[in-house]
Amino acid sequence: MIYYTIFKEDDLENAIETTSGSSILYEKTVDDTDGVRFAIAAANIYGTGEPSDLSELIKFGSVPNKPTGL
Repeated sequence: MIYYTIFKEDDLENAIETTSGSSILYEKTVDDTDGVRFAIAAANIYGTGEPSDLSELIKFGSVPNKPTGL
């Protein structure tokens, strides 16, 4: 089984999430108002690989309202 560990740029030692899916929902914190960078490492029964290079800065915006009446 292969899964992925996701790290925030300020802590590449402690994963903020472990997932076997292709996407996750990141809960933004107050400190993340300017955006955040992530690194990802693949893991399996033998251990976790080295984290990837940091992503580009991901900026957060408001979530659009869900259309009504659909």
